[in-house]
Amino acid sequence: MNKVAILGYGNIGHGVKEMLANLPETVLLKVFDVPAKKAELGVLYAGDIPSISEDPSVDTVFECLGGDELPYQAICACLKAGKNVISSNKETISRHLKEYQTLVERYHASLQFEASVGGGIPLLYPLSVVASFDSLVSLQGILNGTSNYIITAMEEKGMSFAEALKQAQDKGFAEKDPTADLEGLDLVRKCSILASLITHEEVDNATIPHWGISHLDGSLITAFKKENKALRLLVDIHPYQGSYSLAIMPTLLERDSFLAQVKEETNALSASFLKNGPLTFVGKGAGRYPTASAMISDFIRVKQHAVLPLTQIGKRLNPILDLSGRYVVWNVQKSLQILVNPSLDELKRYAFVARLA
Repeated sequence: MNKVAILGYGNIGHGVKEMLANLPETVLLKVFDVPAKKAELGVLYAGDIPSISEDPSVDTVFECLGGDELPYQAICACLKAGKNVISSNKETISRHLKEYQTLVERYHASLQFEASVGGGIPLLYPLSVVASFDSLVSLQGILNGTSNYIITAMEEKGMSFAEALKQAQDKGFAEKDPTADLEGLDLVRKCSILASLITHEEVDNATIPHWGISHLDGSLITAFKKENKALRLLVDIHPYQGSYSLAIMPTLLERDSFLAQVKEETNALSASFLKNGPLTFVGKGAGRYPTASAMISDFIRVKQHAVLPLTQIGKRLNPILDLSGRYVVWNVQKSLQILVNPSLDELKRYAFVARLA
Protein backbone atom coordinates (compact mmCIF):
# COMPACT_ATOMS: atom_id res chain seq x y z
CA MET A 1 0.00 0.00 0.00
CA ASN A 2 1.33 3.44 -0.96
CA LYS A 3 0.84 5.98 1.82
CA VAL A 4 1.13 9.61 0.78
CA ALA A 5 0.77 13.17 2.04
CA ILE A 6 0.27 16.55 0.38
CA LEU A 7 1.96 19.81 1.35
CA GLY A 8 -0.27 22.69 0.27
CA TYR A 9 -3.96 22.50 -0.51
CA GLY A 10 -4.37 25.20 -3.14
CA ASN A 11 -5.30 24.72 -6.76
CA ILE A 12 -2.62 22.10 -7.50
CA GLY A 13 -3.07 20.33 -4.17
CA HIS A 14 -6.78 19.93 -4.90
CA GLY A 15 -5.95 18.40 -8.26
CA VAL A 16 -3.45 15.96 -6.78
CA LYS A 17 -5.91 14.87 -4.07
CA GLU A 18 -8.63 14.30 -6.68
CA MET A 19 -6.36 12.20 -8.91
CA LEU A 20 -4.93 10.17 -6.04
CA ALA A 21 -8.46 8.97 -5.25
CA ASN A 22 -8.43 7.04 -8.54
CA LEU A 23 -5.17 5.18 -7.89
CA PRO A 24 -5.33 1.61 -6.56
CA GLU A 25 -3.33 0.66 -3.47
CA THR A 26 -2.79 4.31 -2.58
CA VAL A 27 -4.06 6.05 0.52
CA LEU A 28 -3.81 9.74 1.37
CA LEU A 29 -2.91 10.09 5.05
CA LYS A 30 -2.35 13.81 5.63
CA VAL A 31 -2.61 17.23 4.00
CA PHE A 32 -0.68 20.22 5.34
CA ASP A 33 -2.09 23.72 4.99
CA VAL A 34 -3.19 26.76 6.99
CA PRO A 35 -5.70 26.34 9.85
CA ALA A 36 -8.47 27.82 7.69
CA LYS A 37 -8.45 24.56 5.68
CA LYS A 38 -8.94 22.37 8.76
CA ALA A 39 -12.72 22.12 8.51
CA GLU A 40 -12.56 21.22 4.82
CA LEU A 41 -9.86 18.57 5.26
CA GLY A 42 -11.16 17.02 8.48
CA VAL A 43 -9.09 14.08 9.70
CA LEU A 44 -6.57 14.59 6.89
CA TYR A 45 -5.52 18.00 8.20
CA ALA A 46 -1.92 18.43 9.36
CA GLY A 47 -0.98 21.70 11.00
CA ASP A 48 2.79 21.48 10.63
CA ILE A 49 5.50 20.01 8.41
CA PRO A 50 7.09 17.68 11.03
CA SER A 51 3.82 15.80 11.48
CA ILE A 52 4.39 14.62 7.91
CA SER A 53 8.18 14.56 7.52
CA GLU A 54 8.62 12.66 10.80
CA ASP A 55 5.77 10.22 10.23
CA PRO A 56 7.34 6.87 9.23
CA SER A 57 4.08 5.66 7.70
CA VAL A 58 4.25 8.35 4.95
CA ASP A 59 6.42 7.17 2.06
CA THR A 60 5.69 9.85 -0.58
CA VAL A 61 5.09 13.59 -0.21
CA PHE A 62 3.59 15.85 -2.89
CA GLU A 63 4.97 19.38 -2.44
CA CYS A 64 2.44 21.89 -3.82
CA LEU A 65 3.30 24.93 -1.71
CA GLY A 66 4.93 27.44 -4.05
CA GLY A 67 7.63 29.91 -3.07
CA ASP A 68 10.94 28.84 -1.60
CA GLU A 69 11.51 29.28 2.15
CA LEU A 70 8.89 26.88 3.52
CA PRO A 71 9.16 24.39 0.62
CA TYR A 72 12.95 24.31 1.07
CA GLN A 73 12.58 23.40 4.73
CA ALA A 74 9.90 20.83 3.97
CA ILE A 75 11.72 19.16 1.06
CA CYS A 76 14.97 18.92 3.03
CA ALA A 77 13.18 17.41 6.03
CA CYS A 78 11.35 14.84 3.89
CA LEU A 79 14.45 13.84 1.91
CA LYS A 80 16.45 13.43 5.14
CA ALA A 81 13.70 11.11 6.32
CA GLY A 82 14.21 8.99 3.19
CA LYS A 83 10.86 9.88 1.63
CA ASN A 84 9.95 10.28 -2.02
CA VAL A 85 9.27 13.94 -2.78
CA ILE A 86 7.31 15.04 -5.85
CA SER A 87 7.33 18.78 -6.48
CA SER A 88 5.80 21.20 -8.97
CA ASN A 89 7.79 24.10 -7.50
CA LYS A 90 10.10 25.65 -10.10
CA GLU A 91 11.35 28.32 -7.72
CA THR A 92 12.77 26.03 -5.05
CA ILE A 93 13.94 23.36 -7.52
CA SER A 94 15.85 25.91 -9.60
CA ARG A 95 17.51 27.41 -6.54
CA HIS A 96 18.49 24.25 -4.69
CA LEU A 97 18.62 21.38 -7.19
CA LYS A 98 22.24 20.44 -6.48
CA GLU A 99 21.67 20.46 -2.72
CA TYR A 100 18.52 18.39 -3.07
CA GLN A 101 20.37 15.91 -5.24
CA THR A 102 23.03 15.53 -2.54
CA LEU A 103 20.31 14.75 0.03
CA VAL A 104 18.70 12.24 -2.35
CA GLU A 105 21.97 10.32 -2.61
CA ARG A 106 22.87 10.57 1.06
CA TYR A 107 19.50 9.49 2.45
CA HIS A 108 18.46 7.09 -0.36
CA ALA A 109 15.43 9.22 -1.12
CA SER A 110 13.86 10.37 -4.40
CA LEU A 111 13.03 13.81 -5.79
CA GLN A 112 10.90 14.17 -8.92
CA PHE A 113 9.83 17.50 -10.46
CA GLU A 114 8.42 16.93 -13.94
CA ALA A 115 5.60 19.40 -13.22
CA SER A 116 8.02 22.27 -12.54
CA VAL A 117 8.58 22.92 -16.27
CA GLY A 118 5.93 22.64 -18.96
CA GLY A 119 3.02 21.71 -16.69
CA GLY A 120 1.41 18.54 -18.02
CA ILE A 121 3.85 18.05 -20.92
CA PRO A 122 6.11 15.00 -20.44
CA LEU A 123 9.25 17.05 -20.95
CA LEU A 124 12.01 16.80 -18.34
CA TYR A 125 12.20 13.01 -18.26
CA PRO A 126 12.78 12.49 -22.01
CA LEU A 127 15.13 15.49 -22.28
CA SER A 128 17.17 14.28 -19.32
CA VAL A 129 17.44 10.78 -20.76
CA VAL A 130 18.58 12.05 -24.17
CA ALA A 131 21.03 14.52 -22.60
CA SER A 132 22.64 11.67 -20.65
CA PHE A 133 24.09 10.26 -23.89
CA ASP A 134 23.75 13.01 -26.52
CA SER A 135 24.79 16.66 -26.95
CA LEU A 136 22.39 19.57 -27.26
CA VAL A 137 22.55 21.65 -30.44
CA SER A 138 19.70 24.07 -29.69
CA LEU A 139 16.60 24.47 -27.54
CA GLN A 140 13.82 27.03 -27.78
CA GLY A 141 10.55 26.91 -25.92
CA ILE A 142 7.33 28.70 -25.03
CA LEU A 143 7.04 27.77 -21.37
CA ASN A 144 4.91 30.51 -19.86
CA GLY A 145 1.20 30.32 -20.56
CA THR A 146 0.45 33.80 -19.19
CA SER A 147 2.74 35.67 -21.58
CA ASN A 148 1.73 33.50 -24.52
CA TYR A 149 -1.96 34.07 -23.84
CA ILE A 150 -1.46 37.84 -23.71
CA ILE A 151 0.65 37.98 -26.87
CA THR A 152 -1.71 35.85 -28.95
CA ALA A 153 -4.81 37.67 -27.67
CA MET A 154 -3.21 40.90 -28.91
CA GLU A 155 -2.23 39.30 -32.23
CA GLU A 156 -5.41 37.37 -32.95
CA LYS A 157 -8.12 39.50 -31.32
CA GLY A 158 -6.62 42.98 -31.41
CA MET A 159 -6.81 43.37 -27.64
CA SER A 160 -4.77 45.93 -25.77
CA PHE A 161 -2.14 44.66 -23.36
CA ALA A 162 -4.30 45.59 -20.36
CA GLU A 163 -7.36 43.84 -21.82
CA ALA A 164 -5.41 40.68 -22.59
CA LEU A 165 -3.86 40.59 -19.13
CA LYS A 166 -7.25 41.08 -17.46
CA GLN A 167 -8.74 38.24 -19.51
CA ALA A 168 -5.79 35.98 -18.62
CA GLN A 169 -6.35 36.74 -14.95
CA ASP A 170 -10.11 36.14 -15.22
CA LYS A 171 -9.45 32.73 -16.77
CA GLY A 172 -6.90 31.78 -14.12
CA PHE A 173 -3.87 31.82 -16.45
CA ALA A 174 -2.29 34.87 -14.78
CA GLU A 175 -1.68 35.57 -11.10
CA LYS A 176 -3.08 38.63 -9.33
CA ASP A 177 0.50 39.90 -9.38
CA PRO A 178 1.75 38.79 -12.82
CA THR A 179 5.22 40.36 -12.52
CA ALA A 180 7.17 37.07 -12.58
CA ASP A 181 5.41 36.01 -15.79
CA LEU A 182 5.56 39.35 -17.59
CA GLU A 183 9.20 40.10 -16.75
CA GLY A 184 10.46 36.61 -17.64
CA LEU A 185 11.37 35.61 -14.06
CA ASP A 186 9.19 32.51 -14.23
CA LEU A 187 11.06 31.46 -17.35
CA VAL A 188 14.43 32.10 -15.71
CA ARG A 189 13.61 29.39 -13.16
CA LYS A 190 12.46 26.97 -15.84
CA CYS A 191 15.51 27.71 -17.98
CA SER A 192 17.72 27.04 -14.96
CA ILE A 193 16.18 23.61 -14.40
CA LEU A 194 16.41 22.68 -18.08
CA ALA A 195 20.02 23.84 -18.31
CA SER A 196 21.01 21.89 -15.18
CA LEU A 197 19.56 18.67 -16.57
CA ILE A 198 21.09 19.18 -20.02
CA THR A 199 24.57 20.41 -19.04
CA HIS A 200 24.88 18.44 -15.76
CA GLU A 201 26.19 21.62 -14.15
CA GLU A 202 24.81 23.87 -11.42
CA VAL A 203 23.06 26.95 -12.80
CA ASP A 204 22.69 30.20 -10.87
CA ASN A 205 19.40 31.90 -11.78
CA ALA A 206 21.11 35.28 -11.54
CA THR A 207 23.33 34.42 -14.53
CA ILE A 208 20.35 34.10 -16.92
CA PRO A 209 19.55 37.44 -18.62
CA HIS A 210 15.88 38.03 -19.23
CA TRP A 211 13.64 40.40 -21.13
CA GLY A 212 9.88 40.30 -20.76
CA ILE A 213 6.74 41.71 -22.35
CA SER A 214 5.54 44.22 -19.73
CA HIS A 215 6.23 47.10 -22.18
CA LEU A 216 4.56 45.40 -25.15
CA ASP A 217 2.29 47.80 -27.04
CA GLY A 218 -0.44 47.22 -29.60
CA SER A 219 1.43 49.34 -32.13
CA LEU A 220 4.34 46.91 -31.90
CA ILE A 221 2.09 43.95 -32.61
CA THR A 222 0.65 45.78 -35.63
CA ALA A 223 4.14 46.55 -36.95
CA PHE A 224 5.26 42.93 -36.49
CA LYS A 225 2.18 41.55 -38.26
CA LYS A 226 2.87 43.80 -41.26
CA GLU A 227 6.25 42.08 -41.55
CA ASN A 228 4.56 38.65 -41.31
CA LYS A 229 6.18 38.00 -37.94
CA ALA A 230 4.75 36.44 -34.79
CA LEU A 231 6.10 37.42 -31.39
CA ARG A 232 6.77 34.77 -28.74
CA LEU A 233 8.58 34.96 -25.37
CA LEU A 234 11.13 32.16 -25.56
CA VAL A 235 13.59 30.24 -23.45
CA ASP A 236 16.77 29.84 -25.51
CA ILE A 237 19.61 27.44 -24.65
CA HIS A 238 22.46 26.52 -27.00
CA PRO A 239 26.20 25.79 -26.88
CA TYR A 240 28.34 28.88 -27.35
CA GLN A 241 32.08 29.56 -27.17
CA GLY A 242 32.83 26.44 -25.14
CA SER A 243 29.96 27.05 -22.72
CA TYR A 244 26.22 27.65 -23.12
CA SER A 245 24.17 30.71 -23.91
CA LEU A 246 21.06 30.98 -21.72
CA ALA A 247 18.48 33.70 -22.26
CA ILE A 248 14.82 34.64 -21.93
CA MET A 249 13.79 36.97 -24.74
CA PRO A 250 10.84 38.00 -26.92
CA THR A 251 11.57 36.62 -30.38
CA LEU A 252 10.10 37.44 -33.78
CA LEU A 253 9.34 34.26 -35.72
CA GLU A 254 8.08 33.53 -39.20
CA ARG A 255 4.33 33.13 -38.87
CA ASP A 256 4.35 29.62 -40.37
CA SER A 257 7.04 28.30 -38.00
CA PHE A 258 6.27 25.65 -35.36
CA LEU A 259 6.47 27.88 -32.29
CA ALA A 260 4.53 30.69 -33.99
CA GLN A 261 1.57 28.29 -34.27
CA VAL A 262 1.49 27.80 -30.48
CA LYS A 263 -1.22 30.06 -29.08
CA GLU A 264 -2.96 31.09 -25.88
CA GLU A 265 -1.89 29.19 -22.75
CA THR A 266 -0.38 26.26 -24.64
CA ASN A 267 3.33 25.53 -24.09
CA ALA A 268 5.75 24.05 -26.60
CA LEU A 269 9.45 23.28 -26.90
CA SER A 270 11.74 22.33 -29.76
CA ALA A 271 15.13 20.78 -28.98
CA SER A 272 17.75 19.44 -31.35
CA PHE A 273 20.49 17.02 -30.34
CA LEU A 274 23.63 16.06 -32.24
CA LYS A 275 22.71 12.41 -32.78
CA ASN A 276 19.02 12.23 -31.93
CA GLY A 277 17.99 15.16 -34.11
CA PRO A 278 14.96 17.39 -33.40
CA LEU A 279 12.42 16.68 -30.67
CA THR A 280 9.21 18.66 -30.22
CA PHE A 281 6.84 18.84 -27.27
CA VAL A 282 3.49 20.61 -27.03
CA GLY A 283 0.62 20.65 -24.55
CA LYS A 284 -1.04 22.43 -21.65
CA GLY A 285 1.65 24.15 -19.65
CA ALA A 286 -0.23 25.04 -16.48
CA GLY A 287 -3.44 24.64 -14.56
CA ARG A 288 -4.80 22.32 -11.89
CA TYR A 289 -5.14 19.14 -13.91
CA PRO A 290 -2.13 19.32 -16.26
CA THR A 291 0.19 20.05 -13.32
CA ALA A 292 -1.40 17.45 -11.06
CA SER A 293 -1.24 14.95 -13.91
CA ALA A 294 2.52 15.47 -14.23
CA MET A 295 2.92 14.94 -10.48
CA ILE A 296 0.90 11.72 -10.57
CA SER A 297 3.03 10.54 -13.50
CA ASP A 298 6.12 11.14 -11.35
CA PHE A 299 4.52 9.15 -8.55
CA ILE A 300 3.86 6.20 -10.85
CA ARG A 301 7.44 6.33 -12.17
CA VAL A 302 8.77 6.26 -8.61
CA LYS A 303 6.74 3.15 -7.89
CA GLN A 304 7.97 1.56 -11.12
CA HIS A 305 11.58 2.54 -10.38
CA ALA A 306 11.72 4.56 -13.61
CA VAL A 307 12.60 7.93 -12.09
CA LEU A 308 14.10 11.05 -13.64
CA PRO A 309 17.78 10.19 -14.19
CA LEU A 310 19.51 12.88 -12.16
CA THR A 311 23.05 12.73 -13.55
CA GLN A 312 25.48 14.08 -10.98
CA ILE A 313 25.47 17.88 -11.15
CA GLY A 314 29.05 19.10 -11.13
CA LYS A 315 30.67 22.54 -11.14
CA ARG A 316 28.75 25.76 -11.61
CA LEU A 317 28.03 26.68 -15.22
CA ASN A 318 29.48 29.95 -16.47
CA PRO A 319 27.06 30.95 -19.26
CA ILE A 320 28.25 33.16 -22.12
CA LEU A 321 25.45 35.20 -23.69
CA ASP A 322 25.22 34.95 -27.47
CA LEU A 323 23.93 38.27 -28.81
CA SER A 324 24.87 37.76 -32.44
CA GLY A 325 22.18 38.64 -34.94
CA ARG A 326 19.56 41.37 -35.32
CA TYR A 327 17.35 42.85 -32.61
CA VAL A 328 14.29 45.05 -32.76
CA VAL A 329 14.27 47.62 -29.96
CA TRP A 330 11.68 50.18 -28.95
CA ASN A 331 13.00 53.44 -27.57
CA VAL A 332 11.31 55.97 -25.30
CA GLN A 333 10.10 57.93 -28.33
CA LYS A 334 8.14 54.79 -29.32
CA SER A 335 10.03 54.29 -32.56
CA LEU A 336 11.51 50.99 -33.68
CA GLN A 337 15.19 50.50 -34.36
CA ILE A 338 17.27 47.55 -35.54
CA LEU A 339 20.51 46.71 -33.72
CA VAL A 340 23.03 44.24 -35.14
CA ASN A 341 25.25 42.20 -32.77
CA PRO A 342 24.56 44.56 -29.85
CA SER A 343 26.23 44.43 -26.45
CA LEU A 344 24.28 43.58 -23.31
CA ASP A 345 24.69 47.16 -22.09
CA GLU A 346 23.17 48.45 -25.33
CA LEU A 347 20.09 46.26 -24.98
CA LYS A 348 19.56 47.28 -21.37
CA ARG A 349 18.82 50.82 -22.53
CA TYR A 350 15.54 49.89 -24.18
CA ALA A 351 12.08 49.27 -22.75
CA PHE A 352 11.35 46.48 -25.20
CA VAL A 353 13.71 44.12 -27.00
CA ALA A 354 12.93 41.32 -29.48
CA ARG A 355 15.31 39.07 -31.32
CA LEU A 356 14.80 38.44 -35.04
CA ALA A 357 14.92 34.68 -35.53
